Amino acid sequence: MNPIYLTGDQFILVSCLVSIGFTACLSSVLVTTRFYRRLLRQGPSGRRDVLWFALSFGACLGLGVGARVLIGYSSADLSLPGTLLAGLVGGPLGGLVVGTLAGGAAVCHGEWLGMPFALLCGTLGGVISRLPGAAEQTWEYSPYPYMNVVRMLRTRATEAYVPAIISLACLGLDVSRTLLTQEFGRGHIWSFQPERPYILVLVWLTTLVVLGVPLKIWNNTRLEMRLKEQEGLAVRARLDALTQQINPHFLFNTLNSISAATRSDPTMARSLIQKLSTILRRVLDKQKNFVPLAEELEYIHSYLDIEVARFGPDKLRIVEDIDQAAMQAMVPCMVLQPLVENAVLYAIAPSPTGGTLTVRALCDAGEVHILIADDGRGFDPSQLELEGSGGRPVIGSRRRRGIGLANVHQRLRMAYGRGLQIDAGRGRGTRIQFSVPFAPSRELMLEAQEGIG
Repeated sequence: MNPIYLTGDQFILVSCLVSIGFTACLSSVLVTTRFYRRLLRQGPSGRRDVLWFALSFGACLGLGVGARVLIGYSSADLSLPGTLLAGLVGGPLGGLVVGTLAGGAAVCHGEWLGMPFALLCGTLGGVISRLPGAAEQTWEYSPYPYMNVVRMLRTRATEAYVPAIISLACLGLDVSRTLLTQEFGRGHIWSFQPERPYILVLVWLTTLVVLGVPLKIWNNTRLEMRLKEQEGLAVRARLDALTQQINPHFLFNTLNSISAATRSDPTMARSLIQKLSTILRRVLDKQKNFVPLAEELEYIHSYLDIEVARFGPDKLRIVEDIDQAAMQAMVPCMVLQPLVENAVLYAIAPSPTGGTLTVRALCDAGEVHILIADDGRGFDPSQLELEGSGGRPVIGSRRRRGIGLANVHQRLRMAYGRGLQIDAGRGRGTRIQFSVPFAPSRELMLEAQEGIG
């Protein structure tokens, strides 16, 4: 068999294809480790996690630069997209450490511009990681630049600019490296220098793809772990609902109310039986992880009707302000019940004069903003520790108020990347707010339709 010799441009194209495959293999291997899976699931929990990530990932990039220098295997040199990625995931510190390792390997070969350029890439990635919404929007980055631009134009939210900024930064850095190589020579800073201009454009596009491949692989693993945790949290939420709603005390009071109304008000007795039946059916039947807000409100109405019958309409006053456009928005199942029950049992019921419970859902800027408020005695929010080590809710207070709020907070964070906003204080009532996208992601829609969990 006769040997086949490649031209310079052909070799560059083959190296670009191998770079994409090499990046996919490296990302897939790293994500199998326990440390990287924990890092993706909950993010860096401190400087130690950032340093471990930077040292491990930077060592891989340094070896790739060494492979290019020692054996001419240029496909393994991922110093530009790698250091930028390190800054995006590990912040400024992670970007600087990885930039030092990758750039240091180049400096050892005499490429004295390799170090400052690598530090620039890592620092820029760290700066982007500090932009508003970057913690979640970085994972939405697409290796196809036009997709990031289209998404930015379609979405009015400020956070949607992050993927487009990442694309622009990556492309700008690659163009700058090419110009530096042309100015100072490959002995000072390395980059592909093809003969044809369109090959150079393909090289730049390859860098965008190489940056996107690990983000997509890691994000798929991240979403898979989050869905598993979400499923476990949904099960715990249903068990919590069973213990808080369908407990002997609740049933005893409800049946007493039905018994008292049987003779004096048979119509109310029948209505209470229907409401109790609705609650039992909702809790005991197989449930979806996500339901329309209208279905969640219907369940809350059944619960509140029973409580109004117990306490009386003068003591428990309900105010609703629901935007009709918000009724079809998908929300996590059982997300409102713990909030409403906390307000009834811990804020309004202990007060001799009762109180007012406000339920509000308004659409604004592509989101549904939901508020549960009461004018009761309030509480000290410092008693609640909604998040602990390992991303699991830890309850500072042993009251059920803490259990319900921590569960809802963590489920919202798992689904949307943000949890509850609690405004409370002694003697001034409690306001609990959260927001959900009005147009849910395709994954949530499929999950809601298939009834996962």
